Amino acid sequence: MGENEERNKAVLQRFWDEVWDQGNLDVVDEIFHPNFVDHGLAPGLSKQGPEGAKEAVMQFRTAMPDLYLRCDMMIAEGDKVLSLWESGGTQTGPLGSARGTIPPTGNKGIVRGMTLNQLEDGKIIAAWDNFDILGMLQQLGVIPSGPPPQAAAQPS
Repeated sequence: MGENEERNKAVLQRFWDEVWDQGNLDVVDEIFHPNFVDHGLAPGLSKQGPEGAKEAVMQFRTAMPDLYLRCDMMIAEGDKVLSLWESGGTQTGPLGSARGTIPPTGNKGIVRGMTLNQLEDGKIIAAWDNFDILGMLQQLGVIPSGPPPQAAAQPS
């Protein structure tokens, strides 16, 4: 692995550890490109750039003050880094945005996902996310889990 790939992985490690896990939003200004684009915005978020990244982090950290994020694996190639991660916490605050808010449930949820980031000059310029939001909403009790209820038996 080349020097740029190692540098890019170090930038992403700071994002996962310092920004998401510890909630230090000042780091966003250091590691995000001013033209950052999030191609997988969380529901209801509209901001781009470093301010959009901060908004996304705060949406979840406000809803789950005990939020943790652990990056389990990173793969770097060229200007891209793929991260596999797990995050979780207890939803004690509202989760959502202008499109709709989920009131506090008091339930714990864990979500696993992956994010592909592109870096330019050592700064994060783009992100594509995929995570199990359905599983998280089921754990929070917002959406029922398991099979749908059986319809009443119809006489033949």
